[in-house]
Amino acid sequence: MAVKNGGNLVGGQTMKITKSRLKEIIKEELAAILAERSSEEENNPWAICTDSVGRKNKKKYERCIQSVKKQGKSK
Repeated sequence: MAVKNGGNLVGGQTMKITKSRLKEIIKEELAAILAERSSEEENNPWAICTDSVGRKNKKKYERCIQSVKKQGKSK
């Protein structure tokens, strides 16, 4: 994939970006956005427990939510 950069490069060169590099750039940017968002917002116990425990075992999921909520209040 070749991307023309509107003459911003010296001599009007063409910048080549591979699909895999483009995916890396997108992942890096998304990670930065999510890190910024998570530092600004309070921890979401439902999201944390869904990622770490899953929702199949309801008792374990509920215990996880209560635990994360307690940790958030003690901080």
